[in-house]
Amino acid sequence: MSTWLSGKHLKTLAILFVLFGLPALSWLFLQKGLDHRRAVFQELDSLGVAPVCLPLGRDSMQAPQAWKEETWLIAFVGSEREDSPVDVEGLLKQVYADMAENAALNVLLFKKGPRKTSDQPPDRDKHWFEVFAEEPGWSRLATEGFHWPQDDGGKPESNLVALVNKEGVILNFYDLSDEEQIRKMIRHIAFINQ
Repeated sequence: MSTWLSGKHLKTLAILFVLFGLPALSWLFLQKGLDHRRAVFQELDSLGVAPVCLPLGRDSMQAPQAWKEETWLIAFVGSEREDSPVDVEGLLKQVYADMAENAALNVLLFKKGPRKTSDQPPDRDKHWFEVFAEEPGWSRLATEGFHWPQDDGGKPESNLVALVNKEGVILNFYDLSDEEQIRKMIRHIAFINQ
């Protein structure tokens, strides 16, 4: 007397699972991944603003194609209001340190005021850039060159960081005073560097 699940039946079930079950499971996982990618693409709906070519004094930065090599985080530092608890440069240093090994990421800070010799430590690597500018050029570069959101006084909003993709297009602005926005920025950087 044979049992219902004999060796022959088990083999048949295993073959059916391989033929039909695994492809169905693979399709479900693929669909979930595609839905996630679609959602992130919708979040990263391009603002369509190409950054201007900047004379940073480094040959690699003077060509427009330099924007197309890697992902960029851009910030305007220097118009912080006294009541703003956000240290934009400090947060960017932390994000950069956490992501530099895993992503092709550059950081560009526009700082208000004259350059001081202590401003650019010699140990900064080749992916961290700082540009110094006086008013009114500093604000004009932000608002006209980058179409940067402005605060009530018409100055570049200083809690914001722009994410620029490898095509040189600003994808999004992130408010560094909001932890959820910081997490979203990190998620977007990882996504576009896949």
